[in-house]
Amino acid sequence: MNKHVIKQGVPSGQNMLFNKIRQAYADVLASDEKNPATEEAMQSISEAYRYRKKRFEVGMNPVAYSLPKTRLTAARSDLLTPGYECIFTTNIVEFYMGKP
Repeated sequence: MNKHVIKQGVPSGQNMLFNKIRQAYADVLASDEKNPATEEAMQSISEAYRYRKKRFEVGMNPVAYSLPKTRLTAARSDLLTPGYECIFTTNIVEFYMGKP
């Protein structure tokens, strides 16, 4: 009985491996496509932050200044994430392809 289960499990394991490789490849492409949109968002948020910073320097409420600052920090983080995702998933694809 166990031999029968093991024999049936091999194709299933190969399919799972193939699906993981395909998903990793799709993740590489997706993270590569995210970058231009993230850069545009970063520019918009950065401009809004500069505007609020100027208003803060002339006496604006500090609470109204903190929200754009928080958004800018999050945008900087979002800008870095696709690059690291691309590197990570590229390494996964190369590992599954047997490249050192």
